[in-house]
Amino acid sequence: MAACSRNSFDTKYTEACEQLIKNRLKAPSGYNRFQIVDWTEEGKMFKGISYDAPNTYGTMIRGAGICEYDGPTTADVSTLLMRVRLGGETEVEWYMKLKREAERSN
Repeated sequence: MAACSRNSFDTKYTEACEQLIKNRLKAPSGYNRFQIVDWTEEGKMFKGISYDAPNTYGTMIRGAGICEYDGPTTADVSTLLMRVRLGGETEVEWYMKLKREAERSN
């Protein structure tokens, strides 16, 4: 039973991490994951995802994202989207940074 529960959480965690990566891409529809690596360190769960995706000009480039999560393994995807960190930032923190940068450039 616990293995099934852990597997269900891992699927949700992967889904949330991939959504965060796609949200930061210029052309998310071209995203193609080719590797996932999971590890735990100091009580935090990490997920490294390697992918190919087109840049602004349509040229495929290789990228990678490392997600970090230290909350309960009972969380649903919407909760994970708020708590998982990609590149050290949650989705809200990333959007706030973009907003501040846009305001400074105006």
